[in-house]
Amino acid sequence: MKSKNFGTLIGSFGKGVPGSVTVNFGVSGGKNCDDSCPLKQTEICYAISAEKRKPSITKNLERKEADIVGYTSELASDRAIDKLNAAPWIRFSAFGSIPDPAKLSEQARDNLQQIADKLTNPRVHFPVETVEKASFLQSIGFFPRLSIATDIDRAESLLIRGFKLSAAVIGHKRAVGKNKRAHSEPAFQKAKELRAKGINAKVCPAIPGSAKCGDCKLCARPDVDLIIYPVH
Repeated sequence: MKSKNFGTLIGSFGKGVPGSVTVNFGVSGGKNCDDSCPLKQTEICYAISAEKRKPSITKNLERKEADIVGYTSELASDRAIDKLNAAPWIRFSAFGSIPDPAKLSEQARDNLQQIADKLTNPRVHFPVETVEKASFLQSIGFFPRLSIATDIDRAESLLIRGFKLSAAVIGHKRAVGKNKRAHSEPAFQKAKELRAKGINAKVCPAIPGSAKCGDCKLCARPDVDLIIYPVH
């Protein structure tokens, strides 16, 4: 979906099932991405790497990042909401992140509240990198996943606080590009260990296999405590 002010208002999501869309609020590794994220400005962050390969994406994201109020106002329009509700899978922040809630204006907060209120589609993955962002999104009606990057030791304490999580596990380097299942074996092992402790952990099937994002919809399921992504 195109916009006069923001170029691609709602983008297609190539990693997803046909018809999937993505909504992005800023540049990957930019000012919206919190400095506490250990993946920021590293080669491990796939979003930063992907964005570098397509400079046109960065220009589009810079326009949104510079005017969050205007961008979220257009996202809250009936035309945009109809497109989101019709999509089989929605990936928020495939690039970048939402701004720090403490820096959002009242109007931007209201716009995001409107989007949450109007969004009837339960097939949504909305990852964020800080407790503050996850708490804010929960408070207005979204179902976010708090990314804890590779720091899985934090999982239990955060689950007790009511957050659903996502994490990354580094795979076998020698298996990269040769055997995706072997590359992902450390992730499956970690998920097994966590399930033995009563944590419902699942490995994203889109990385070790041939599934498309949105096939399983694990990210949108509140009964799944932790989604593990083999670093890719």
